[in-house]
Amino acid sequence: MDAHALVRELENTQKFFRTTLSALEDAEQGFAPQDGMSSVAAQVAHVAETVDWFVGGAFGSGWVLEFEVAIARDCTSGCVFGKARFRAPAGAGGA
Repeated sequence: MDAHALVRELENTQKFFRTTLSALEDAEQGFAPQDGMSSVAAQVAHVAETVDWFVGGAFGSGWVLEFEVAIARDCTSGCVFGKARFRAPAGAGGA
């Protein structure tokens, strides 16, 4: 698969992800199936951070394998899937 096809695939995935997320109400962001499990907001943040990591590794400055450092940062380079829209409500745990 060439670079243009990979970029199109990422763009299509982003479109699908955003469309799926648009069905969620703000009040649903704190939902977690059980105590101790990640909330909706935490799952969205995880996906955004993982995609950001992948894009940076594949197309940017290379793979960052110091995961503790990556987890500690706040996706400052701008997450592909717009993490800013999905913040865990106070007390919801997760992201």
